Amino acid sequence: MIWHKCNLIKLELPTRTVRLCDGGVIVWGSETFRGRDAVFGCVTGAEALTEGVGNEVPAFSITFSPEASAAPSDLNQPGFQTARLRFWIADWTPATCAVAGTPQLMFDGQLDQVELQFSGTTRELESSIVSSAERLFAARRGNGCSPTFHKSVWAGETGHDEATGLTIPRAWGVEAPAATGSVYNGAVGMFGRGGFVGVER
Repeated sequence: MIWHKCNLIKLELPTRTVRLCDGGVIVWGSETFRGRDAVFGCVTGAEALTEGVGNEVPAFSITFSPEASAAPSDLNQPGFQTARLRFWIADWTPATCAVAGTPQLMFDGQLDQVELQFSGTTRELESSIVSSAERLFAARRGNGCSPTFHKSVWAGETGHDEATGLTIPRAWGVEAPAATGSVYNGAVGMFGRGGFVGVER
Protein backbone atom coordinates (compact mmCIF):
# COMPACT_ATOMS: atom_id res chain seq x y z
CA MET A 1 0.00 0.00 0.00
CA ILE A 2 1.31 3.44 -0.96
CA TRP A 3 1.26 6.16 1.72
CA HIS A 4 1.53 9.89 1.17
CA LYS A 5 2.11 12.88 3.46
CA CYS A 6 -0.54 15.55 3.94
CA ASN A 7 -1.16 18.61 6.09
CA LEU A 8 -4.29 18.93 8.24
CA ILE A 9 -5.58 22.19 9.72
CA LYS A 10 -8.45 22.48 12.18
CA LEU A 11 -9.71 25.93 13.18
CA GLU A 12 -12.39 25.89 15.90
CA LEU A 13 -14.34 29.14 15.60
CA PRO A 14 -17.30 29.99 17.87
CA THR A 15 -19.65 29.76 14.87
CA ARG A 16 -18.20 26.77 13.00
CA THR A 17 -15.19 24.47 12.64
CA VAL A 18 -12.95 24.77 9.60
CA ARG A 19 -11.17 21.55 8.55
CA LEU A 20 -8.71 21.88 5.68
CA CYS A 21 -6.09 19.68 4.03
CA ASP A 22 -3.68 20.33 1.18
CA GLY A 23 -5.87 18.87 -1.55
CA GLY A 24 -8.59 16.28 -1.94
CA VAL A 25 -10.54 14.73 0.90
CA ILE A 26 -8.88 13.18 3.96
CA VAL A 27 -10.81 11.16 6.56
CA TRP A 28 -9.44 10.97 10.10
CA GLY A 29 -11.74 9.11 12.46
CA SER A 30 -15.11 10.85 12.39
CA GLU A 31 -13.72 14.05 10.87
CA THR A 32 -13.39 14.91 7.19
CA PHE A 33 -10.79 17.42 5.99
CA ARG A 34 -11.25 18.96 2.56
CA GLY A 35 -9.13 20.99 0.21
CA ARG A 36 -11.63 23.85 0.25
CA ASP A 37 -13.92 25.35 2.88
CA ALA A 38 -17.30 26.90 2.05
CA VAL A 39 -16.27 30.23 3.66
CA PHE A 40 -12.49 30.40 4.11
CA GLY A 41 -11.74 28.75 0.79
CA CYS A 42 -8.32 27.12 0.60
CA VAL A 43 -4.89 27.72 2.07
CA THR A 44 -2.67 29.54 -0.43
CA GLY A 45 0.36 30.09 1.76
CA ALA A 46 1.91 29.40 5.14
CA GLU A 47 4.88 31.02 6.82
CA ALA A 48 7.52 28.73 8.29
CA LEU A 49 6.90 27.91 11.93
CA THR A 50 9.43 29.61 14.22
CA GLU A 51 10.40 28.90 17.80
CA GLY A 52 9.96 31.58 20.44
CA VAL A 53 12.93 32.89 22.39
CA GLY A 54 12.90 34.95 25.57
CA ASN A 55 9.69 36.93 25.79
CA GLU A 56 8.38 35.63 22.44
CA VAL A 57 6.17 32.66 21.71
CA PRO A 58 6.12 30.32 18.68
CA ALA A 59 4.10 31.82 15.85
CA PHE A 60 3.45 31.61 12.13
CA SER A 61 0.95 32.89 9.58
CA ILE A 62 -1.51 31.26 7.21
CA THR A 63 -2.99 32.85 4.09
CA PHE A 64 -6.51 31.84 3.07
CA SER A 65 -8.18 32.51 -0.27
CA PRO A 66 -11.79 33.00 0.89
CA GLU A 67 -14.81 32.23 -1.24
CA ALA A 68 -16.20 35.11 -3.30
CA SER A 69 -19.55 34.77 -1.52
CA ALA A 70 -17.98 35.15 1.95
CA ALA A 71 -18.70 38.51 3.58
CA PRO A 72 -15.97 40.21 5.65
CA SER A 73 -18.08 39.55 8.77
CA ASP A 74 -17.91 35.83 7.99
CA LEU A 75 -14.12 35.97 8.04
CA ASN A 76 -13.48 38.19 11.03
CA GLN A 77 -15.56 38.66 14.16
CA PRO A 78 -14.56 39.74 17.68
CA GLY A 79 -15.13 36.23 19.01
CA PHE A 80 -12.72 34.70 16.46
CA GLN A 81 -9.61 35.93 18.26
CA THR A 82 -8.07 33.20 20.45
CA ALA A 83 -9.97 30.50 18.51
CA ARG A 84 -8.00 27.27 18.71
CA LEU A 85 -6.04 26.20 15.63
CA ARG A 86 -4.14 22.93 15.27
CA PHE A 87 -1.86 21.75 12.50
CA TRP A 88 -0.86 18.11 11.86
CA ILE A 89 1.22 16.14 9.36
CA ALA A 90 -0.42 12.82 8.52
CA ASP A 91 0.15 9.71 6.40
CA TRP A 92 -2.75 8.73 4.15
CA THR A 93 -3.48 6.35 1.31
CA PRO A 94 -5.31 7.31 -1.92
CA ALA A 95 -7.03 3.93 -1.90
CA THR A 96 -9.26 4.86 1.05
CA CYS A 97 -8.47 8.59 1.66
CA ALA A 98 -8.00 7.53 5.29
CA VAL A 99 -5.27 8.54 7.70
CA ALA A 100 -2.87 5.88 8.96
CA GLY A 101 -2.26 5.84 12.68
CA THR A 102 -2.18 9.13 14.57
CA PRO A 103 -1.06 12.29 12.74
CA GLN A 104 1.87 14.18 14.22
CA LEU A 105 0.75 17.39 15.93
CA MET A 106 3.02 20.19 14.76
CA PHE A 107 1.32 23.21 16.32
CA ASP A 108 -1.44 23.87 18.83
CA GLY A 109 -2.20 27.56 19.11
CA GLN A 110 -4.77 30.27 18.68
CA LEU A 111 -5.87 32.77 16.08
CA ASP A 112 -4.38 36.17 16.85
CA GLN A 113 -5.04 38.69 14.10
CA VAL A 114 -6.49 38.58 10.59
CA GLU A 115 -6.20 41.09 7.76
CA LEU A 116 -8.32 40.99 4.61
CA GLN A 117 -6.26 42.15 1.64
CA PHE A 118 -7.41 43.01 -1.86
CA SER A 119 -5.41 42.71 -5.07
CA GLY A 120 -7.43 43.43 -8.19
CA THR A 121 -10.36 41.03 -8.13
CA THR A 122 -8.80 38.62 -5.63
CA ARG A 123 -8.97 38.59 -1.86
CA GLU A 124 -6.57 37.06 0.65
CA LEU A 125 -7.00 36.63 4.38
CA GLU A 126 -3.68 36.92 6.22
CA SER A 127 -4.01 35.17 9.58
CA SER A 128 -1.38 35.26 12.32
CA ILE A 129 -1.34 32.26 14.64
CA VAL A 130 0.38 32.28 18.03
CA SER A 131 1.01 29.63 20.62
CA SER A 132 -1.50 29.17 23.44
CA ALA A 133 1.38 30.23 25.70
CA GLU A 134 0.55 33.78 24.58
CA ARG A 135 -1.92 33.85 27.46
CA LEU A 136 1.00 33.79 29.89
CA PHE A 137 1.92 37.29 28.72
CA ALA A 138 -1.43 38.72 29.79
CA ALA A 139 -0.25 40.55 32.90
CA ARG A 140 -3.74 41.94 33.60
CA ARG A 141 -2.31 44.89 35.50
CA GLY A 142 -5.58 46.69 34.86
CA ASN A 143 -7.34 44.33 37.27
CA GLY A 144 -4.95 45.20 40.09
CA CYS A 145 -5.10 48.95 39.48
CA SER A 146 -8.82 49.36 38.94
CA PRO A 147 -10.93 50.85 41.75
CA THR A 148 -13.32 47.88 41.70
CA PHE A 149 -10.57 45.30 42.14
CA HIS A 150 -8.80 47.47 44.74
CA LYS A 151 -11.97 47.62 46.86
CA SER A 152 -12.52 43.88 46.51
CA VAL A 153 -9.24 43.42 48.39
CA TRP A 154 -9.43 46.45 50.70
CA ALA A 155 -13.11 47.18 51.27
CA GLY A 156 -13.95 50.88 51.58
CA GLU A 157 -10.49 52.05 50.47
CA THR A 158 -10.98 54.81 47.87
CA GLY A 159 -7.38 55.52 46.90
CA HIS A 160 -7.91 54.48 43.29
CA ASP A 161 -11.18 56.30 42.71
CA GLU A 162 -9.36 59.30 41.23
CA ALA A 163 -7.22 57.17 38.88
CA THR A 164 -8.45 58.73 35.67
CA GLY A 165 -6.83 58.77 32.25
CA LEU A 166 -5.13 62.16 32.37
CA THR A 167 -1.96 63.23 30.58
CA ILE A 168 1.63 63.99 31.57
CA PRO A 169 2.47 60.58 33.12
CA ARG A 170 4.76 60.54 36.14
CA ALA A 171 5.94 57.23 37.56
CA TRP A 172 5.06 56.46 41.15
CA GLY A 173 7.46 54.73 43.50
CA VAL A 174 10.61 55.66 41.60
CA GLU A 175 13.08 58.48 42.01
CA ALA A 176 12.12 61.48 39.89
CA PRO A 177 14.14 64.55 38.91
CA ALA A 178 13.69 67.65 41.06
CA ALA A 179 10.87 69.97 40.01
CA THR A 180 11.88 73.26 38.40
CA GLY A 181 9.40 76.05 39.04
CA SER A 182 6.36 73.76 39.23
CA VAL A 183 3.81 73.83 42.01
CA TYR A 184 2.07 70.58 42.96
CA ASN A 185 -1.26 70.52 44.65
CA GLY A 186 -1.67 66.78 44.54
CA ALA A 187 -1.43 63.90 42.14
CA VAL A 188 -3.89 61.46 40.71
CA GLY A 189 -3.17 58.05 39.26
CA MET A 190 -3.71 56.49 35.89
CA PHE A 191 -2.86 53.12 34.45
CA GLY A 192 -0.04 52.99 31.95
CA ARG A 193 1.67 50.22 30.04
CA GLY A 194 4.55 50.05 32.50
CA GLY A 195 2.36 49.86 35.57
CA PHE A 196 0.64 52.38 37.82
CA VAL A 197 1.71 55.94 37.15
CA GLY A 198 0.78 59.28 38.62
CA VAL A 199 -0.22 62.49 36.94
CA GLU A 200 0.79 65.94 38.13
CA ARG A 201 -1.80 68.62 38.26
